Amino acid sequence: MATYAQMVEKGQLNPNELVSLKNIDRYQLPYIKSSDHTDAKNWLDDQDVVNAQNQAPLNDLVQAMVTFNDLAIADYLYYKLGNQSITNTMGVMNVKNTDKPLPFGGMYITVKPKSGNASFEKHFQALKALSKKEFRDSVLANEKRFLSDKKFHEKMVTQFDDDQGLGIGFKERRDILSLFPKSTAREMSNLMSKLQQDSLISKSTSQRIKNFMDWPYEQENLNTDFKYYGAMYDNRLGLLNGIDYGASTYTEEPFAQTVFFDSLQVAFWFHMSSSLMHQDYQQRLMWDPALRTATQNEINK
Repeated sequence: MATYAQMVEKGQLNPNELVSLKNIDRYQLPYIKSSDHTDAKNWLDDQDVVNAQNQAPLNDLVQAMVTFNDLAIADYLYYKLGNQSITNTMGVMNVKNTDKPLPFGGMYITVKPKSGNASFEKHFQALKALSKKEFRDSVLANEKRFLSDKKFHEKMVTQFDDDQGLGIGFKERRDILSLFPKSTAREMSNLMSKLQQDSLISKSTSQRIKNFMDWPYEQENLNTDFKYYGAMYDNRLGLLNGIDYGASTYTEEPFAQTVFFDSLQVAFWFHMSSSLMHQDYQQRLMWDPALRTATQNEINK
């Protein structure tokens, strides 16, 4: 998102460029956050931005990606922007403890045990033994093949369809995420703090990023509790994460924060996930001083 915003500011990308949704669909694997992709496309239809040729403007696609966590659009954007541009942005933002992004399709193909013709445990241990570079190279090779090799593409779509995704249990699906790129709460919070102050890369880039992230404020009627608010949330089995910034209507005190719920027990994750508890919790941390104090007390223990 930050790379996109910066490239648009520099005139390197046209936000009104039309992109075929059929092209985006090619990045989607069956049963891998498929409902998010469907929701994103339905939202684009509702916004009346999809033309008769089934194309949508690039800027609206980025908004759909942010709002719905659409992995297919994220993968499309990864290749649209280019790995080098993303690396350059990370350098400008001075993030040192955050892994570089990887295409989700390639990651899920790589971690799927059937792709390696092995049991989950054997496949998982083999992947854990790889260096970061080896894992990264494997993911990028699988994604490239998925996009360019028609037979391999059809094989993967059939495999994921037949197995209803990765073909492993809930606990295994949670554990496999340990192989994915990671960041730290402190580093992400620092980025949110800079964004809050319009100093993330530049004022104009910060404003463009905020225009994407303020979707909860625009769509969820948060103006009773917030003067302004922006967020991105992440919900994957065993993980409930979020980055946000905002100020409550009561104190107008600005906040920037990151919350990671990591390696949750599966039953507890289902409980939290079903009612979007992590989103409510993060929002309340900004406007509810009692919850903030209780949280700080628990952390201090």
